[in-house]
Amino acid sequence: MAIYNSGPDFVQFRPAACLFECLFGIVYPGTTVNPSTIRAHGHFHGSLLFVRAEHAAQLHYSLRVLELSRKVQPYGTELPVVRESDFRTSATYLVNVPIDGTSRQTVRIYHPNPCAPPGIELDVRFYQSPGGDSIRERDLIAQKRLRIITDPNSDIFCAHLPSFNVPGFAQLDDLYVNVPELRAFSRVTIEVAPVTPGTKFWTYFQTISNDTQVLSVVTPQDEVN
Repeated sequence: MAIYNSGPDFVQFRPAACLFECLFGIVYPGTTVNPSTIRAHGHFHGSLLFVRAEHAAQLHYSLRVLELSRKVQPYGTELPVVRESDFRTSATYLVNVPIDGTSRQTVRIYHPNPCAPPGIELDVRFYQSPGGDSIRERDLIAQKRLRIITDPNSDIFCAHLPSFNVPGFAQLDDLYVNVPELRAFSRVTIEVAPVTPGTKFWTYFQTISNDTQVLSVVTPQDEVN
């Protein structure tokens, strides 16, 4: 991960939760840093980064995932770094998603509140993607309901910290196996919609080739304001 500061002020960021002594990273104006302390925790594939709101627009990010053992993709795949304003509260669509049995394919969903209450649910719907047609209810192939889970340590941290850094998380993995209805299709549209009112979330689709281990992603496009 790289963070660039385009503004006139130095910016502090906090990449990790702490109970007693907090360590802040600093990005000076016109410089780029590669913080090594930002990492996912266990099976939770994500981490929150805390920056003061008045400095958030000064920082610009690059996040890449590399498959190192085979070096078939030496520059890696870029993943989006999601800002707080990017989280959605209504149905979001992943369009032209490839489906095949030669890759490991997953839908991942993130919730920005690491201290989220239990029971937050979202529906994941899979639709046919015929050329030129809009999504219609009769095009529905399959539907799954997912529940946001939080880090097992969140109860301890959230009782003492205003900003624990492990996001809420849900995923539907191995789509070819766990959603067998998709096997008849090469492309689908995926809709992710909150069941619990007021839920904020961000979602994306990833596919990893079993042969090359190359990662590809499909992300939601910007909403029209």
